Amino acid sequence: EVWSLRVVALILSAANLLGAALTWRIRTLTGQQVLGGSLNAAAGLGILTMGWIAPDQLERLVSLGLLAVMLFAFVDMGLRFVSAVAASSPYVVVYLAGAIALGRAGHLAVDMLLVGASWLAGAMCAYQFERGSREVFAQRRVIEQQRVELVLANAKSERLLLNVLPAAVATRLKEREERIAERFDDATVLFADIVGFTPLSANLEPEQVVALLDELFTLFDALAERH
Repeated sequence: EVWSLRVVALILSAANLLGAALTWRIRTLTGQQVLGGSLNAAAGLGILTMGWIAPDQLERLVSLGLLAVMLFAFVDMGLRFVSAVAASSPYVVVYLAGAIALGRAGHLAVDMLLVGASWLAGAMCAYQFERGSREVFAQRRVIEQQRVELVLANAKSERLLLNVLPAAVATRLKEREERIAERFDDATVLFADIVGFTPLSANLEPEQVVALLDELFTLFDALAERH
């Protein structure tokens, strides 16, 4: 019995070490859930196997071992509700069915009740935890989307403001300065009349008219700065 117990313990230890090594290589959430659930199910079944090998030595420790494994499934391992239930159900069902089949239901009634109630409570807690996590994740996505929209709206507002006002004036306006006034000792006003602009604009697309005016005013600005 002792050697059999050692073999089972070594197998479980090796499986957990292998799982820890694979966790660093598995990048997908689904893969991690499958691996964690498989290791948890194997641990629970391993505890039951050790209990069947040496019932006199481990009968009282089986239920405690299963409770510890369930705790990992529902809390520590971060398994989703479905994965946690799928991982813990096999060894809980086998434990309860085995106790009844072997005629130990009366002797293990308290332990069976404790294991079953703990499994149900753990499943309910895991469901509520996952539901809350999903709601928080959804709220974060909405907040992030709103933040991006706000950044884009501010950038658009900045571009429109700079199209209308000089950058220095736009900066002062954004700083909520109510009265913006500057003094210039010397100023030159350039007045230009585009001959035939009315019939010309009637035969052009709006985008072409804007492009033409933009080109002319850019030239005027350059000439004014040069002279």
